[in-house]
Amino acid sequence: MVKSEGSPKGRMNVKAATQTTAMIALLMAAQVILGMFEVFHSDTIKLTLSFIAVVTAARFYGWIGGAAVAGFGDIVSWLIHPVGAWLPQITATYALIGAVYGIVLYKKTNMFRIVTAVVTTQCIISLFVTTVWLTFLSSTENTMFRELYWTKVGMRVPQALVMSVVQIAVIPLLFRALDRIPYKKRIMES
Repeated sequence: MVKSEGSPKGRMNVKAATQTTAMIALLMAAQVILGMFEVFHSDTIKLTLSFIAVVTAARFYGWIGGAAVAGFGDIVSWLIHPVGAWLPQITATYALIGAVYGIVLYKKTNMFRIVTAVVTTQCIISLFVTTVWLTFLSSTENTMFRELYWTKVGMRVPQALVMSVVQIAVIPLLFRALDRIPYKKRIMES
């Protein structure tokens, strides 16, 4: 609940909400930009660093921040550079991934939490749930959904493994860098 504008506490709540909105928008823009640059791309593996913005939002703003940056970032990415049809299911899956990061990593981090978040998002949600939506997109009446699904899962396993290793290596370094930000406490409390 936002206090009335006449009280000092009310002005602080509005200021904090504005700062939070601006920071989430900035992280969303960073996610879109980082997603445009591929560190590595092959037939089965696409490596981008867009997860950095999502994890940062999740660390500072919890599951809502992580979901907002991942979900809205996917929509903005598609609007800027559409590749195929936009699928709301895929956007919802990205938002779910951001929410999981937020639930597991919000204000509390250790290596166990990082590994748990990465394995849950990459090896469970991204590998199996996203593949369901991609299979629906590419299946026809003549193909068996189950066979096509498991074929696609097999093709996406290298992507999930590589991204898991990269994220487990990068996220602790990212959090150490974020902990050195002079205004971190103010950012996390806004």
